[in-house]
Amino acid sequence: MKLYKHIILFLFFTCISVFSEVNNISTEKGDKCGILLSLEQRQLILNTLCNELDSNGRCIQQKTYPSPSGKFLIHYDTSGKNTVNLEDLDINGIPDYIDSVAYYFDYAYKVEVDSIGYLSPAPDKGHGGSDAYDVYVFNLGDYHVNTEKTLYGLTEIDFQINTKRKFRCFTSYIMIDNDYSPLDSTSDTTPTFTETGIMGMKITAAHEFHHVIQLNYGITTPSTGSLMEMTSVWMENRLFPESKDYISYLKTLFKNPACPSCPFGNGNDYVGYKYGIFGQYGYLKFGDVILKRMWELIGRDIAGYRALDSAYKEQGTCLVNQWCDFLPWIYYTGSRTKEGQYFPSASEYPEITFFEVKNFSPPSIGNNGYLKPFEFRAYRYLLPSVNNKSDDTLDILVTNIDLKTAIEQEPDDKPFNILCANSQQAGTRKIGDTRYYYGMTANEGFIVDSLFFSSGTVFYQSSPVFPNPFKSSLHDKLYFPVPDGSITGEKVMLKLYKTDMDEVFSKELEITVEQNIKVAILDNNTTNFTNSLTSGVYIFSIEYHGRKEFGKIVIIKE
Repeated sequence: MKLYKHIILFLFFTCISVFSEVNNISTEKGDKCGILLSLEQRQLILNTLCNELDSNGRCIQQKTYPSPSGKFLIHYDTSGKNTVNLEDLDINGIPDYIDSVAYYFDYAYKVEVDSIGYLSPAPDKGHGGSDAYDVYVFNLGDYHVNTEKTLYGLTEIDFQINTKRKFRCFTSYIMIDNDYSPLDSTSDTTPTFTETGIMGMKITAAHEFHHVIQLNYGITTPSTGSLMEMTSVWMENRLFPESKDYISYLKTLFKNPACPSCPFGNGNDYVGYKYGIFGQYGYLKFGDVILKRMWELIGRDIAGYRALDSAYKEQGTCLVNQWCDFLPWIYYTGSRTKEGQYFPSASEYPEITFFEVKNFSPPSIGNNGYLKPFEFRAYRYLLPSVNNKSDDTLDILVTNIDLKTAIEQEPDDKPFNILCANSQQAGTRKIGDTRYYYGMTANEGFIVDSLFFSSGTVFYQSSPVFPNPFKSSLHDKLYFPVPDGSITGEKVMLKLYKTDMDEVFSKELEITVEQNIKVAILDNNTTNFTNSLTSGVYIFSIEYHGRKEFGKIVIIKE
């Protein structure tokens, strides 16, 4: 059924929160997705960017250029608000930018269709002037949907095909930006693109062309836009591994895994951007077969998560097992990276932020809550050692593996309870060679956990106060040793006395670790403790749970 030209329906477009320098990721950007725009906004976009529409509701632009393969027809302007850079270094009569657009869309077709084996786009009955797939070049980067929306590219539905299918299929066309300029902005101060120039165009071509392919297989019911965006984000990395822009999505995912838009089982499209990494995981273990087979099964009217599970089952495993195996891959990132294992670029990835970090307090500590389908949450427990070393660390990742709820896209959070104790209790097991025990309970068996244990660092046997003497012209901090058995994160009371035991200063300090030594740090920058003192010898006391230890310190004010 044709969509009339006054009904403009944008289905998917690239919402790329990207950073060209991975090591300098400092700004978190949210997903800006066209599916969330109102019908009025969608219509306004086309009306603003395009001066004239043809009888099929397509924009009429000044020039067209067929790609070398003939599979794409590029529409562009050489004057006006959508003008492309007219530089033509190879003197072939075509702007170099348009040459590049044609080349990289041909490349996307070569990899995604010819090499991997996805379906070729369906013919569009000559819309746009030919049966070639149409790509329109507009000044998207300077178009302000509002101050929070950015447009890298759009894949727009044209008309429905395979009308007898349960999942609707469509022809489509793509809009991309005319230069991906770093000067484009969505407001007076906010640049539109964080990946600019030809690379911005390349990854948009890879991403949007896969949406075109997906529309041949069908829009699933219930909707699983998450899998559509997951695949398209992965295609950016699959075609252009030199681009690390997908890593920016991990910043949002890892910073707050419990955020409403983060559970993988949530079928909304904005979830999928964060899980391009799960597409990469499947590729590293099985090659292209998993996602390709998932889309083939969707083409047989098998719903999204069920199709993904079936694709894994054909390889002798299942989605639940692979999801559980995936958890260590996202744990061992950043400083925890294990070279030669897990993701090749793991050292460049952010690290998972813990939902809560707890210092052990006898006789037990724990957490409880609810998890959505394929949501994961991380906890860290710091466990004091009886030996002369820093705290042991127990990191816990818990996740909900309720596949049925993910398939049906119905809300059904599952409860869990985790416990760490210093004596064995029902359902607990010992943690390594420590004196601690761990257990997790959950209704119906939908919650599973992964444990990551790290033994503490051995302390030096003893340490005096440092520096001693303390010179105000040279030093800012005094490091006081704390009593044996002290627990990191707890408090000690420090007092300074004159030699006649007249108290002159007191301060509660937190126990911390400095160069493998448990200490309490007195910072002169924040306490100005030397203001009330004169040069001389002082006696100090450190009190911890009723126990006091004493020592001497020399303070020289200069």
